[in-house]
Amino acid sequence: MTYKLSSCRQRGSSLIELMVAMVIGLVIILGASQLFMSGLQNFRQAEMLGDKQAALTFVTDVIMRQIRRGEFSANRYEFRDSEDGESCTFFDTVHAQPIVDGLSKSDENDCGGKLDAKKDVDGIEGLYRVSLSLEGERTPFNFYVMNRTVATDNGNGGYGKVADSNNPGYYNDGSRMYESECYNGGGKFKPNWCSQ
Repeated sequence: MTYKLSSCRQRGSSLIELMVAMVIGLVIILGASQLFMSGLQNFRQAEMLGDKQAALTFVTDVIMRQIRRGEFSANRYEFRDSEDGESCTFFDTVHAQPIVDGLSKSDENDCGGKLDAKKDVDGIEGLYRVSLSLEGERTPFNFYVMNRTVATDNGNGGYGKVADSNNPGYYNDGSRMYESECYNGGGKFKPNWCSQ
């Protein structure tokens, strides 16, 4: 028995074709990994920004609540180095406890110092301007808050007057809320001092 060799040769991929295919595959894999790394980096930056915003929101809420109630003292709070050493901790000296990390001193690079809160801004009694700076940000975050006790004083010198629930239109001390006009409170009540 004799075997006849076929004149057709088997064809396969040459070494050059295989190397070109590997280079194309490598470029695709590198592009995909770069896209993944970029997305991961953006996610981390968004998470850090969210953390900073949460810290700032919490601090502003604490400060605003105290200013509005008339209980605020800028000497109560100070900035201290955080445990990680990379940011500042907003610290309550009265209760000797940290409030939040992630802040930086508004004027200097170190964490020492008190809260930057200016009282009676623009000559308006009870108006505060508070400045806070986030770690890594160039400009501080400024916000204005009004002391509600001062705002509702109506110029009578009676801080914290409370409405008399049994006598609409009057304060608890017996003084009228509205001296110059007959106010009906949007139809909800008709004050007894109103003759109309």
